[in-house]
Amino acid sequence: MKVISRAPGKLILFGEHFVVYDKTAIVMAIDRYVYSTISLRKDKDIHINSETLGVEGVFSNGKYRPRKGGMEGKEKLQPLMKCINAVLAIYGKRVGLNIQISSDIPVAAGLGSSAATAVSLAAGLSELLELGLSKEVINRLAYESEVMIHYTPSGVDNTISTYGGLLRYNKGWKNKIRRLRIKYDIPLLIADTGRPRNTGVQVSIVRSIYNNFPKLFLEILRVYDKIYRNAINAIKKRDLKELGLLMNINQGLLSAVGVSSIELDILVNIALDRGAYGAKLTGAGGGGCMITLVDKDRAHDLEKSISKYCKEVLFVSTDNKGVTAKIVK
Repeated sequence: MKVISRAPGKLILFGEHFVVYDKTAIVMAIDRYVYSTISLRKDKDIHINSETLGVEGVFSNGKYRPRKGGMEGKEKLQPLMKCINAVLAIYGKRVGLNIQISSDIPVAAGLGSSAATAVSLAAGLSELLELGLSKEVINRLAYESEVMIHYTPSGVDNTISTYGGLLRYNKGWKNKIRRLRIKYDIPLLIADTGRPRNTGVQVSIVRSIYNNFPKLFLEILRVYDKIYRNAINAIKKRDLKELGLLMNINQGLLSAVGVSSIELDILVNIALDRGAYGAKLTGAGGGGCMITLVDKDRAHDLEKSISKYCKEVLFVSTDNKGVTAKIVK
């Protein structure tokens, strides 16, 4: 018997980085997934093969034996082991596991790959061990895994991957999320710069701006508040032109706090020059992906224009289910 679970990636429409400072982000789960296939072993070893990270190894009696990727693989897999150990602590006893992880979410691109991995793993283990963990618990366990990777993550990536849909997220709210229910697709195209970025580093860059210019940073947060409120209204009204203009202003703020890049700026400018409503980075920045809001009848022409300047172009739609897991016999 084995369990196959999947958890969606995400893109942030508005508010990356500012969520760390108690502002509200608008986040969308996308139809790109991390998959975990998990089964029990007869011994108590934990065997993990991550196609996504390019590493494979076995954790046995506190020691790590690499099979692919050398001893560096241990560091890459430690966040997953934290999640695994937390679930096993709830289960109450140690068991051996075979874990295979694959993904169609670009890695280190700002699309929530690491969070989706932890969410998928926690949900899959819950199903395999018949724990019946709630999405709230799965979300919390995945967040603890994210802390090991990103130092001070906002929690938005694991939340949207767990619940799916279109959400407003504020870490200061009691339940942190509020769903946005709309009856139309927001036409988005994602361009992956191909430049890896490190969320922890980008968060530190913004923190440095905050520490050095606290009054100026507070003014930036006030401007973002107005962007957010207007964006909610634009989404509800299905006013794509206004929504695009607000994306452009949000991109300006992200540039101001130091998290855009030459690659992202080039893609943003090409998209706007080719008639997109708006364009901005999504995720931590410093590389990763740009998202652009464009009519579907212009999307393919835009893809041709920007494909030569990026690694990959993706058309995405909303995933409304969030994480799922099922037993396969």
